[in-house]
Amino acid sequence: MTFKYKVRPYENEEGEFTDYVPGDTLTIKQRFVDNATTDESLREFRSIAIVDNQGQTLVIHHVKKDVFDEYFIPLDIDLYYYKKSTLDAATQALDLFLNRQIDHLTSSLNKKHEENDYIRNDFFNKSFQYQMTKKKTLSEIWWIWYALPLGVAFIVLGIININHLGILLLPIGLVLWVPGLLVHYQYYRDNKDLKVGLSKGQEIIEITTPTVKKTLKKQDIKEILKVDGGRLNRFGWGQYGFTRIEFKSGEILYLTSLMIDQLFIEEKFIGHNIKILKTGTLVPTLDGSTRL
Repeated sequence: MTFKYKVRPYENEEGEFTDYVPGDTLTIKQRFVDNATTDESLREFRSIAIVDNQGQTLVIHHVKKDVFDEYFIPLDIDLYYYKKSTLDAATQALDLFLNRQIDHLTSSLNKKHEENDYIRNDFFNKSFQYQMTKKKTLSEIWWIWYALPLGVAFIVLGIININHLGILLLPIGLVLWVPGLLVHYQYYRDNKDLKVGLSKGQEIIEITTPTVKKTLKKQDIKEILKVDGGRLNRFGWGQYGFTRIEFKSGEILYLTSLMIDQLFIEEKFIGHNIKILKTGTLVPTLDGSTRL
């Protein structure tokens, strides 16, 4: 029997799996054992999902130390099997699955119906649809709660002291919050109606706005530019950043930090031989707008 498998690395956003790769029984078993028995700080992946040629799936997820979750997802779409176990029990479950002893495997697990849709979709086959949310927008502008009062205080002191000190205090008061507010508004205006489907495991990028729906291929990307606030930026807006994706056909897509975490975005294009330029700037304003 042939198998394919994918893993979920530890250092990955929101639990995105790698692409499927083919593997035989010995290869898959050895990779799981090597990963699970090494020092925890050196482990490569948190989860492994193996699919047989009938479409049945076994997922083993590392929770902590010697605690693992086992999920067997059969063809029957109304249920799945689950058990929390130790490394030895998880290894035994893997052996049963790879040796096609499905009846023995299911008898060792608990039949479950709760959260069936979640396990089959978001947990195992998560669709990475990104769009700006109120929670994300507010979390990015947390700095305004200290920068604005402090900036206003400097401005007031500058007005009161109309002399050499005042001339210095006025621009400091403005710099503390005005550039960051400008960047936040610019990002919001560009991304507020944008929805983007972007995953490491897909060769396409799906883009939706209220008036346009497009599907573009990663192989048609001309260049990617990643811009952030720079390592030494200690202003409140230093965490802002964006990625500009330019396609050979002329489309330009801006993905800002209000929509998608910039830390892991490069992983979306691993293996596609795409040139990614990086730069840092004190005020990471957009140099254009999304053009579809």
